[in-house]
Amino acid sequence: MISVVAKDSSRGLRATAAIMEEAALIDEIPYNEVLVPQMNIKRREVDGTLNPEEPSAAQIFITTAAERTVFMYGKLIECAVNAVLRPNEYFVWGLSYVTPLHYGLLDKAAMMDQRYSNTVSEESFARESLSVWSGNNRDAWLDSKRLSRRRTLLKCERRA
Repeated sequence: MISVVAKDSSRGLRATAAIMEEAALIDEIPYNEVLVPQMNIKRREVDGTLNPEEPSAAQIFITTAAERTVFMYGKLIECAVNAVLRPNEYFVWGLSYVTPLHYGLLDKAAMMDQRYSNTVSEESFARESLSVWSGNNRDAWLDSKRLSRRRTLLKCERRA
């Protein structure tokens, strides 16, 4: 197993593929300038030949949902569109806590305690356990929830 951190010190390394754990934490510049350039060599067979059917520079993103303002949300949308347009090359899969709960990997009582706890925000639970990407981050200029509350219809016109 090789583990590489997306920092300047990782420049110059070479790989044939990448598995990016907690990809939502990866920013645009390290991704585009450090990680992607590492995958510029083709994977060879045991005898050293190139297999034209072998995927080149395969990327696997594994992550918990985050705010929609992070770079990887845009990458998720790009991959989802490509999965529709080029299904033989792209695949997107997401799931909530329901699947591991069904197979006994999670404790139902513990999940329900967490879901209905007063100390866990709905938004946090949605990101961590339901794979729902949320509106905006703490550093956003506008608070989407506050903005939505302020958007009220002052005078309703029922006829022209």
